Amino acid sequence: MTEPCEELVMKVSDTVKRAGARICVVLGALAYMAVLQWAYATAMSDWRYMGYTYYPPPLGYSVLAWILAIVPSLWMPVRLRRPSQIAYWLLYVVVFVPACFVPLYAVHVDPALIMTLSLCLFAALALLGGIYWLPLVRIPRIRVPRKAFWAGVILLSLLFYAMIFSAYGMNFRFVSLEAIYELRSTFKEIRAASGGLLGYAVGWQSNALNPLLIAQGLVSGNVVMLLVGILGQAAIYSVTGYKSALFSGGLLLALLLALRSKGKRMGLLFVWGSVGLVLVSALLQLWYNAGTLFSVFVRRLIITPGLLTGYYLEFFSQGEKVFLSHSVLRSFIEYPYNLAPAYKIGSLYFNDPSISANANLWADAYANFGFAGIFGFTFIVGLVMWLFDSLAKGRDIRLTGLLFGMPAFYLTNTALLTSLLTHGIGLVLVVIYFLPRTERHEKAVEQVPAHAGEDAYNVQRE
Repeated sequence: MTEPCEELVMKVSDTVKRAGARICVVLGALAYMAVLQWAYATAMSDWRYMGYTYYPPPLGYSVLAWILAIVPSLWMPVRLRRPSQIAYWLLYVVVFVPACFVPLYAVHVDPALIMTLSLCLFAALALLGGIYWLPLVRIPRIRVPRKAFWAGVILLSLLFYAMIFSAYGMNFRFVSLEAIYELRSTFKEIRAASGGLLGYAVGWQSNALNPLLIAQGLVSGNVVMLLVGILGQAAIYSVTGYKSALFSGGLLLALLLALRSKGKRMGLLFVWGSVGLVLVSALLQLWYNAGTLFSVFVRRLIITPGLLTGYYLEFFSQGEKVFLSHSVLRSFIEYPYNLAPAYKIGSLYFNDPSISANANLWADAYANFGFAGIFGFTFIVGLVMWLFDSLAKGRDIRLTGLLFGMPAFYLTNTALLTSLLTHGIGLVLVVIYFLPRTERHEKAVEQVPAHAGEDAYNVQRE
């Protein structure tokens, strides 16, 4: 009688813990929506001239926006079971929630149309979460010795650096955040003159190979790898002015903290960490007029994707969809505008045709195929995430989560095909395919029965 009672107590205790964690995630989503709207209404006043206007919509639309933003917290993963769930949380926090309310405040379009978009995004987010019901598959792979793998990473990195510095020169200097736009303009000119390969070299090194080195250094405690990755990112920032390269080390460290204790509290740390980031940044802006932190981590990172989603909806709901005629289908479909979509939005809404107003994958999907494109692009992203998770079986989930987190972050502010090709998601799939297991992971996986579930393959050591 003792053993069944103990088993029952353990099951009840586990159920209570899971319910408590879920309640905390839902409360975190409520707090995130609240502080984000409060920050937009108060701390964003210095940026109103840039289009971040504040005209509250009718109450009914606000209530619907709140409902749509909060409901996904009922199914968002609390515990990390697959590495792609980091990307899923990023899309929820950085894209979906801002897109539910920022366009209502700042975009002059029928609120009903904005709510239609929000409903589509809600359905797309639910559809994307459906991949976690699909079983992972074992993909046959070519086994590469550990030394050969890392030698290949080093050689490929040297090749990319040679391409970058041969085009730009060895001009290493730290550039302030206020001066990066001039640096970016110079880099764009050099990239245009050097051909498309330079853009791939920068994107693949800064979003795949350097994050791999940083992630391996953080997970294994290898200081040399960590420093090589960080210095490489600093060098790329000094050439391109890309803030993602500058802050990538901090992003990966924050993700690693969220993955502590085998990722059991990943969802809690994600949502409540976002609440803390917005709240602290907004208070510093309001109390001390210290706007840099708020501008970089709240305005640009979180609020701008919501604003640009509204701009894309406003323009492309009235104008022609582009059907990838500026991209892979340019040989078959005539492009209807004089500028590429991102530059067209930059020209119209920011009065500067040199501004590339890159939006997220869903805004880009709407520009190309309307509401149907949102679901089509979501299906592609889901397939990529499922494939990555399948390839990541048997690898340290912290390492694979960090490896996928950096390039997947570009889905929040870049077109899907650009994220897959230029910004390194495709290369990360190749890297994870050849990534060898450590000796202890190899021994642990050998002991896993063939019928075991996916959790058994996510081997991790504290």
